[in-house]
Amino acid sequence: MSKLESLMIPHGPAEYLYTPSAPLNTTVDGRKKIEGLGLIYWDETNPATQQLLFHRPDGPGTKGMWVQQRFLPGSATEWLNAGGQVSHFNHNPDLILGRVGINLRISEEKLGVRYWVDVLDDVISQRVWTLADAGILQGSSVTHFVLKEDLTKEKGELIRYVLADKIDEIGPVFKPAFTATTVVASGGVREPVASLTSEEPGEDVEHLDANRRIRQLWLDARIRQLSRQ
Repeated sequence: MSKLESLMIPHGPAEYLYTPSAPLNTTVDGRKKIEGLGLIYWDETNPATQQLLFHRPDGPGTKGMWVQQRFLPGSATEWLNAGGQVSHFNHNPDLILGRVGINLRISEEKLGVRYWVDVLDDVISQRVWTLADAGILQGSSVTHFVLKEDLTKEKGELIRYVLADKIDEIGPVFKPAFTATTVVASGGVREPVASLTSEEPGEDVEHLDANRRIRQLWLDARIRQLSRQ
């Protein structure tokens, strides 16, 4: 048995991992949603599933070391079942996106921990959805506490295996620690860009110009609104 196999969290087949009670469908109702993989489980075939960080095993202010951190599959199961998780943007509690049981759903799978947020009709949520939809946000992350770990040395490199992890918060971020994490915006109604920019023969140019003016007025008002946040 390898070192990794000896550390693996014993759990049953995939259906025994934490799954939300609500159906997970991101398109059927047409509502705006933000979803992504916020925590990546270690896969020995993919180096992107580990994270280089400076670790202080004895707490803040003590001697530290650089380690490769690897979350083992199943390490978050117990605390996900406990519930109570929230979703923030960039881990900022002032930028609230959702809460489990209301508009946040979480599922654990082979790749890691995935989340779904039903976007609320407020400036913060709508802005984060827009950033994700534009591709400006490229990943997600979690606020967590490691409850059990195993520090070991492999091929001259220090490895921190996370065996039990308490996740309190999950959501999209601007600079994800794990490059393998994801964030996707779905749902909503998008106005085709061509309808505001092209002037094909036979189109009503006056109507297009009116659309441009209306959109510019909306954008100007939106910018003023966001600048006051």
